[in-house]
Amino acid sequence: MIPPLARPAPDPAPRRLWLHRVDETFDPTRDIAIDIWCFEGVDMTIDGVETQPFVSVYESTESMRRDSDLLRTYGGLLVERLATDFERRHGTDYGYAFWRILLIHWVMISLTAVFNRYRRVAAFANQHHDEKLRVPIFTDAPEWQSRDTLDLESRLFNAQAFNFWLTSRILRDLAPDHWVLEPRDRAPFDDATRPPVPAAAFAGRMRGRMQRLLHDGRCRQVKGIRLTSPLLSLFLSLLPAKPTLPAHRADARIEDIKAALPRGFPLLFENILMRIVPDSLGADFHRNDAVARTRRYRKGKCRLIGPLLHYNEEDRFLLAHAVRHGEHLVCTQHGGSGYQGMLTNAAETEFRQFAYLTWGYDSWNGYACRMVPVPSPDYAGIADRHRERAPRLILVGNVMRLFGHRLETVCTPPERLPVYRREKLRFLAGLDGPVRARARYRPTPESRGGLSDAAYVTGRVPDLPILEGPLHPRLLDCRLLVLDHPGSTLSFALAANVPTIVYLNPRLFDLAPEAAPVFAAMRDAGIFFETPEAAAAQANAVWNGVADWWRGAEVQLARRDFVHRYARTDRLWLLRWATALWRL
Repeated sequence: MIPPLARPAPDPAPRRLWLHRVDETFDPTRDIAIDIWCFEGVDMTIDGVETQPFVSVYESTESMRRDSDLLRTYGGLLVERLATDFERRHGTDYGYAFWRILLIHWVMISLTAVFNRYRRVAAFANQHHDEKLRVPIFTDAPEWQSRDTLDLESRLFNAQAFNFWLTSRILRDLAPDHWVLEPRDRAPFDDATRPPVPAAAFAGRMRGRMQRLLHDGRCRQVKGIRLTSPLLSLFLSLLPAKPTLPAHRADARIEDIKAALPRGFPLLFENILMRIVPDSLGADFHRNDAVARTRRYRKGKCRLIGPLLHYNEEDRFLLAHAVRHGEHLVCTQHGGSGYQGMLTNAAETEFRQFAYLTWGYDSWNGYACRMVPVPSPDYAGIADRHRERAPRLILVGNVMRLFGHRLETVCTPPERLPVYRREKLRFLAGLDGPVRARARYRPTPESRGGLSDAAYVTGRVPDLPILEGPLHPRLLDCRLLVLDHPGSTLSFALAANVPTIVYLNPRLFDLAPEAAPVFAAMRDAGIFFETPEAAAAQANAVWNGVADWWRGAEVQLARRDFVHRYARTDRLWLLRWATALWRL
């Protein structure tokens, strides 16, 4: 008897691929989220963030560093071309130096955001190439409006509607032919709508005028410098003019850099970039420009500035005109950046100016720039200020950005955020009972586009008290601080001589090569660890004798070495700064 022919199994229905925030219809056993940003705002209510197979873009820091170097060069070269385009668009004749100051931050934040998204979508498409997926995509072409680059970075880049459109636009170029793309003419969210500009109250306007009277000189918004701003501004005005230097131009051809980037990416990015021009560079350009043109500039003089090239559009116009008239920008450190392995945006925006004043380091990643080490004015008053008054252990968390816009190693790669978050629980679980009873958790402030922090930790450790209020005063009187990330809190703590334990997972955070000996010394002294279990064991071991351990010769030598390199303090900081500025 001839057996009946076996019928082929019917093709299973294609799985649904989500490009935007999932909702209650998401089935983690069948549906698939393209990346972790799909769980923004719902990671505590919808399952999947801990189990979805999110792709990993960078398995080594070397590959990330190569991309960072490429993007810095590409961004700089692109600004050279855009300077001509914007000159023509606005009918000006200001020259490349002016436009570089005005455009470089917008170009770099947009470049790293789109490139990161492109890499992540490409990695996903490659990993799931053989599957048949059903993908709703956003095909409309709205005008994405933002007031300025800060609004673009903080609001639009963290809006689900914009990210749905951006991911859809990239996926249309990268999806395999057998994926079923289902066009949608609108996003299921309206969170990209530009909020109205609030009217300034009288008190706010008066406060702004007083701040400008106090700070609006040649020294402007430098971290830690407040009442001495007018004094430094006067000093800078009296200094002899410095010789004019040519504006920085990349020593490469843009065609060669484009060829080294993923095929098709440069054209895609440049099309997207023109869709996200902030109003400050478009419709509001002449209004912003008119204010800056009324100011007086003096060729060869220096301006000492904080993070103005990042966050303040009005100041950026002023600084662009200052450079156009031959003035020099001296940028200053404003965070714990010196020991981070990659700083794609800051390196191209701030390090490229006339000089960059740091809190101790004179080189970073072999980068060709003029770094001048000086004491931190922000830390001058907190050197060795720690005195234990509350026998607490404080664990401080870090921001967890889901959309992965930055190519910086202070930011955990998005797909590894669940690992980073679970490590807090592993640390707490490793504490002995008496130590655990004294533990407090300080979450990062809740922010748009971030993974849940306080709710996650307290939901799993309900008896863990949350530390609220200003952080720095609490650090100065605690018994032991524990950090799971690099950054400004680490610099503050070691400058203030706060007993500190830090653990950094090397797969989550990369350190600059110059920082390796400093952290090796801290590892030998029992300050620095790579796992939460090792950090917890050290906290248990020293808890009843923290002061004796921390005052030990090896520990203090390692601490002072770090402070000298990355958080230098000196009560005569003003004299040191004046000397450094005189010698520039």
